[in-house]
Order: sequence, then C-alpha cells, then structure tokens
Amino acid sequence: MLYSLEVTFTPTPLEKYQNRFSGIGDDGNDDENPDQRKELDCNKVMSKCFAEMAFIGSYLFVILSFVIGITYSVSYGRPKTIMIEFFIAWALDQAKSFPVQIIIYWSVIRRFGFYENVNLITWDDKKIAERGPDISLLDLMRKSVTEFLERPKIVDFILGMVILLCVVIFSELALA
Repeated sequence: MLYSLEVTFTPTPLEKYQNRFSGIGDDGNDDENPDQRKELDCNKVMSKCFAEMAFIGSYLFVILSFVIGITYSVSYGRPKTIMIEFFIAWALDQAKSFPVQIIIYWSVIRRFGFYENVNLITWDDKKIAERGPDISLLDLMRKSVTEFLERPKIVDFILGMVILLCVVIFSELALA
C-alpha cells in the first residue's frame, strides 16, 4: 500500500493552484472520491493493445529479416563487406544525430526561438501561475499556421488554385 502511494500520481501545489482557476479537475474525479472515477473505454484500450502488438510484430519481422540476410551473406557472400557497410551506416547515423538534436532542441524546447527564458531565483508557485501556462508547441504551431493561412494574399491564392482545379476537372469531364 505504501509503495502504491509513492508511485501514484499526485498533483503538485502548482498544478492544484492552476487547476483551481482553469476548471480542470472539477468533474468529481479527484482523490477525495475514488469510487466515482470513470473507467477506461474498452475500444481505446484494445486499439492500443493491437497497435503495440503490430509494433512488436514489425520489430520481430525486421530482426528476422536481418538475421536471415546476415546468415545468407555469410554463407554465400562476403562477410567483410557487410561489416564495412554496417559500420559506415553506423558512423553516418551518429554524424547526423548531433545536428538533429540541435534542431529538436531549438524547435521543441525553445519553441522556434519564441520561448521566453525567465531565470527564477526562487521557485514561487503564485509568481509562476500569474504568468500563466506556457503555450504548448502544438498550439503555437496551430496559431502560426492559422495566422499564415488568414493572410489575404494566401486566401486569394488558395481560392485561385481551387477555381483552376475546378476548371481543369470540368474541362476533362467535358472532353470525356
């Protein structure tokens, strides 16, 4: 019982403070009344299980094809060529991982340079809650795409492309 209490999720004071103002957690599913928690949807659980089984099956297929390919090449081909190609592929993978990690850091953590880095000297929940929650990366991307697509030139371009596509389709139908 004590172990389960240590590993179960308990909200931090900051999360409780923010949830009080955002309305999250007011559906009666909090820790005070555990009998009224909603059960998981069986279809969602089954779809996750099938997706995991498909992933495991594809992983086993890749491993099996790799082992079969290696044994075939060792029996009938040149095994040194396989090792050289493997180490070249490994080196290229390691060489590309560093710039990819920088791009991931800049896009996800720094949010394309829009993230405001505030150096807090002391952690104060009320001060952090006053700033409000940071906009998520997905919301930032949606907002940026929406702003881009609502520009008048872009709207006119999309409308022109749709009209041109309609003209092409109707002319093809007329000729057929």
